[in-house]
Amino acid sequence: MTSDDSRENPQSLPKLPIARDYMIDDPRENPRSLPEDILNKIESDFKGKAAGDYVKAKLLTLYTKNLNVGAEQLMRCVLAIANGDQNEVDNIFNSNFYNDPRDVLVEATVRDNSVNYGLSKFQKSAK
Repeated sequence: MTSDDSRENPQSLPKLPIARDYMIDDPRENPRSLPEDILNKIESDFKGKAAGDYVKAKLLTLYTKNLNVGAEQLMRCVLAIANGDQNEVDNIFNSNFYNDPRDVLVEATVRDNSVNYGLSKFQKSAK
């Protein structure tokens, strides 16, 4: 085969591997389930299955976003600020996390120091 053959018939070229052939699944495309402390917080704060399911779905989208903070950190802070108010969850998301997710972390910690910028897991509430 001459070089002229390959120009006329691109099918005769050998198939070379491309980067896509070596990629593994991006975990952001297959979101994990929410951590137990976050699930417990949703269950205790948001009354009704529909509200809880809505908030869970919203929080799961954080795994797919390009954030400058940890997704689970931000989840905890959103829940701490919302304090069981689904509208507040929407407000935080609609504001693009106050234009900077780090501001959400600070706001949550100012309101309740035990949040610790979303790094501390929620403690189980006594029922």
